[in-house]
Parts: sequence; C-alpha cells; structure tokens
Amino acid sequence: LEKQLYAYGYAQALMSCDEATAAPPCSEAGRAEAAEVLSRAAFDLLVNDDTAALLRRAAAEAGDDARMAAEARELQRRYDEIARIPAEEYAAFTRLVQQAVPAWGRAKRGGGFAGFAPCLEQIVAARRRQAACFAPDRDPYEVLLDRYERGLTIADCDAFFDRLRQTILPLLEEISLCPEKAEYTGLRNLILMQGDDCVSTLEEFGDSYPKLYNEILRLLVEFSKQPQSEADAQPQKEAQRRQEETQDPVQKSRADEYIERINSLNIEIDDESITNGLYQTCSLLKHLSLAEQRFPENRDKLDKLYQYYLPILMDILENYKNINDTAQNHEDFHEAQDRLNKTIILINEAMKTISATMADEDLMSLSADMTTLEALLKKDGLVQEGTMSSVRK
Repeated sequence: LEKQLYAYGYAQALMSCDEATAAPPCSEAGRAEAAEVLSRAAFDLLVNDDTAALLRRAAAEAGDDARMAAEARELQRRYDEIARIPAEEYAAFTRLVQQAVPAWGRAKRGGGFAGFAPCLEQIVAARRRQAACFAPDRDPYEVLLDRYERGLTIADCDAFFDRLRQTILPLLEEISLCPEKAEYTGLRNLILMQGDDCVSTLEEFGDSYPKLYNEILRLLVEFSKQPQSEADAQPQKEAQRRQEETQDPVQKSRADEYIERINSLNIEIDDESITNGLYQTCSLLKHLSLAEQRFPENRDKLDKLYQYYLPILMDILENYKNINDTAQNHEDFHEAQDRLNKTIILINEAMKTISATMADEDLMSLSADMTTLEALLKKDGLVQEGTMSSVRK
C-alpha cells in the first residue's frame, strides 16, 4: 500500500518539477488533468473498507515495534485527513492547485494580482468546504491549522503574536538612524542603532530589506529638502520651476521608459532569482526618478546610467529572453543564467551608490545647520549640558 501511494505521489511531484523547469508555457491544462486522475486513483487506493481494516490490524499488531506503530499511525492520519472529503472534491482540488501555480507565476512576474485572484478565491472556498467536512461547527481556519500543526489553535496563535507584538513594537521605538562618526559625511556612514548598540549599517540593512531601504532613502530626501523658512523656500521653488520649464520632457521620463521595458521583459523570464532582481532594479529606478526631480542640479550623475549601463543591460535581457525557450538544455545555459544574476546584482549596487550621492550635499548642509542650532542653544543657555544624551535618538 505504501509503495503504491508513494508511486502516485512521486508521479505528481515529477509533474510539479516539470512545471517549474522544462514544461512549455501554457501547458498546465494537460498537467492538471493528469494530476486529477492520479490523485483520484491514490484516493481510491487509500480510502476504502479494506484499507481501514488493514490500518486497524496494523495498529493492533504493532505491539512494541515503535517503527511499525509510527508507520501505522501516519497512514491512519493520512486516511483520516482525506476520508471525509468526497472523492470528486479531493481530485478537483488537486486539479485546481495545478492550474493555480502557473497562474501565480504569471501574476508575480507581471505584477498583476487580478490574474491570480480567481484561483485564490476558488482555493479558499475549497479549503472552507474541506474544513466543514471535518468539523462544521469549528472555525475553518482552526480546523486547517490543526491539520498542519497538530494541537495548535487560534487562541495559541493569538497569544503568541500578542507576546511578539509586545516585544517588537518597543524594540522598534528604540531604533534610530545616525552617523557612524560624530559628523555626517554621506549616506554610506549612516548606521542603525538600538540604544547604544549598532544594529547594522544602512547599506547592510538595504541588502536584507530593499523595500524598507528605499523608503528610508525617500524619507531622507523629503526631510533634506524641507526649507528652513519661507524666505529660503521661495528662491528654491523659483529655481526648480525654471529648471522644469527648460528640462527635456523626454528625459524627465527616462526612468519610466526603462521600468516599462524591464517589466515587459520580466514577464517572459521564468527564473525567480532573476525576476526578483529585476523587481529591485525597477524599484531603484523609481527612487532615482524621484531623486532626479528633487535634485535636478545633480541629474548629470545619472547620464552614464541611462546612456550606457541600462542600454547594455536591456540588450542582455533581450538576448536572454530569446534563448530562454530554446537553449535551456544547452550545457552553457545555466552558467549564462548565473552570470545574468550577478550582472543584475551589480547594476542594482551601482544604482544604490548613485542614489546615495544624489542628496549628499543637501544632507551635509542639513547636518551643519542642525549642529549650528545645537551650538547656539547651548551658548544662549537654553539647554543644559547632558540634555542631548538623555533624549532618545
């Protein structure tokens, strides 16, 4: 029995592997139909009166044999998990999941949740029906929770996350951003602090959490551009208006053009690490577009990026897309795939470096102004010595 069940499971696993590697696009219909047939055969093999009697006999005969007892217990658990679900429902759910996986992949690459939403709605509805087969009076989430982590309840989860919330939120309040040395010299010397302890550099934080990193940079840009007074703001606004009037409208949207082209190519790429790298590329381009609008005087720092680096990257992506469907079995294909991953990482790191230099002068000016203000307040006796050390950063 176990060997036969293993064979059916192995066949379905091979289909999933094929879907993720060599299967041609839009081939999920045939694969889903085959999965439905296999799952129905496995269901019929496991859920019947003969198997139920066999499991009872195996449990009774296991005696002190711990291994046999464990095998009988696990088979009984598998039996109990599906026996109450109608056979047609069980097989149809397998078919649905097979259809949903490529739909999710297309939605992820194209950034469109709407393409995956119908599949997700059907999966949730099916899971609710399955939970009702087990315990119609219990919360369906708790029924499914118990199947994946036996004995776990919603109350347990609520208590756990409540404790986690009580720990993490105060911790976030203690996190601050400050220069590594006494004076600000650039974004590269900013560090994250928890009290008096250094958590990481801003750059290291960006490697682990690129979306949060981009948001921090955006807030720093916003903060650095806040005028100190209305008198200071007027010349700045006037200069920005004149710059916008003389600026080439095509150049203003050059980041958007590359974002659109990258997203269009990304839809055709199946490798998850490459697509994730290109998502970050687009995110960094959006930030650079914002920085270019905020600091038009520094837009020349972006010229090489748009005139040389990105055009070369686009040629590479075009070539990769052209060979992706035909050369996957070539001996050099995976090496080329790895090199493309590294190339995308390099271009993203280059954009981070450029982004960090866009606001350097303004942030240094901001730091100098704050230092001057602190010195004046101390000189005029309006703050006491040691006040700053007692203020939470």
